[in-house]
Amino acid sequence: MLICFFTLVAVLSGYSVSQEVCADQLGAVQCRLLSLQDACRIRRTEMLLSCAKTCDLCATGRSLPCFDISAASCSSYVVLGLCEQFKDSLENTCRLSCGWCTVDPCVKRLDKMNFHGNDSIQFECPKGCLAKKENLWGSGIYTEHSSICAAAIHDGRIKDAAGGSVTVYKLVGMMSYIGILRNKIRSKPFKNFERSFAFEDMCVKQVDQINFHHKNSFQFPFACPKGCSANRLWGSGIYTDDSYICAAAIHDGRIKNAGGTFTVYKLGGMKSYLGTLRNGITSTKYNKFSGSFAFEDWCKKQADQLTLWKGTSAHFLCPPGCGNKEEINLWGSYPYTGDSYICAAALHHGVITDETGGPVIVTKTWGPKSYKGSKKNGITSKTRDGSCLKPFRVEQNIQ
Repeated sequence: MLICFFTLVAVLSGYSVSQEVCADQLGAVQCRLLSLQDACRIRRTEMLLSCAKTCDLCATGRSLPCFDISAASCSSYVVLGLCEQFKDSLENTCRLSCGWCTVDPCVKRLDKMNFHGNDSIQFECPKGCLAKKENLWGSGIYTEHSSICAAAIHDGRIKDAAGGSVTVYKLVGMMSYIGILRNKIRSKPFKNFERSFAFEDMCVKQVDQINFHHKNSFQFPFACPKGCSANRLWGSGIYTDDSYICAAAIHDGRIKNAGGTFTVYKLGGMKSYLGTLRNGITSTKYNKFSGSFAFEDWCKKQADQLTLWKGTSAHFLCPPGCGNKEEINLWGSYPYTGDSYICAAALHHGVITDETGGPVIVTKTWGPKSYKGSKKNGITSKTRDGSCLKPFRVEQNIQ
């Protein structure tokens, strides 16, 4: 292999990419399609001659390739301190590792960087990168062919007016990437990509570390990488907001160990949290805590969405604040129709308060031919006719 590499160095040592070559010989559209298929990384030598501009293989101010022909061999030259000694031979083949590239840092991408065996590196972003934000896919976790500085602004790590230093963590690929507008940059969604990066260890991210700008109720998209094994977790279905989000998502069945994307709902604090074993992860029970989160809006959960047969019961946990919803679906006055919100029924029947929420018992039962609405405990239910509406009762769960 080393002989082959020296042969390649010899062939390319005198090769200079002309201004004509330093363009998209295949055309911008075709090169763009190839770049989205990761051809810029996998087929670099070929793409140097056909799609140099799209693949960002041209150094600023010079018509030379800004990449490594062989990352492993070039890293060896760096470790041995031989870049300057063999500069004439390596200038066209190891410019990235040897630090001879002058690519605009605003458009620098992870696939153009050498981590030298480390899992993270420091990167310095200049000010003014907001104007060069075209290449950005993902949110929180980004595809490796995204601009690092655009991602850093999007993720709130730096401000465009000042720039700054960020820590970049390389990650395995995701099945999908979220596209959202944040900090004046709109990222794009993307499907399956081989490698990713983030600016922190997403496996240990907590909801209480996220700025909600004083909002008590909020929902946001989130992505977890592959292999999140750290387990700091209190609750089941509803979790304390100092629990690890990714551990909770696996525990709740939202993702598997391969990672994935989902929506997180910020909730108020609970009087108590259940501890259970689910999907290979054990959560711990906990008493009163100031903040919570879940992966769906539990205030809008309906009784007919639970797997129950007539005469059977299930435990359910209502978060605080369910009485403040703009729209409350509730029919009847005990029992209630199956498409009614469980927590609204619990508030109406007086088994929980809106301030604290709490655990309840939901029982599927036999119902009347009609359901009469009423106003109780600040909640108004509606009247409805029909005898086959999957009725339920809700009672206090005394723990």
